[in-house]
Amino acid sequence: MKDTLNLDWSLWFYGLFAGFIGGGAAAIVSGPVAALIAPKEINMDHPSKLFAVMLINFAFSGVVSTFMYLAKHPLPDIQTVTTTTTATSGPGTTPTLTTKVEETHVEQRPTDASPK
Repeated sequence: MKDTLNLDWSLWFYGLFAGFIGGGAAAIVSGPVAALIAPKEINMDHPSKLFAVMLINFAFSGVVSTFMYLAKHPLPDIQTVTTTTTATSGPGTTPTLTTKVEETHVEQRPTDASPK
């Protein structure tokens, strides 16, 4: 349970948002294509219908892409942060305090892999 606090939530939410935007980007072409298929119903004389088709397609494509991201990344990766502090001093030198922060991301094991 301790590891839930060390999950990389920011990268995971970024991936969800990027999946939604990337999937919805395909909706840009849905409006003109719909106008080619049904020019009497969807055209620039009634731009509200054109934009409604694009918005609905954006939402559905975005949701599908978000679920595809969730299929590959159901949970965020575990984030491990190691902090090392070193103090150095010697005769005739000024004492120095050095702090080194190392961040390591542990990759998830594929779901079909057996434990080793």
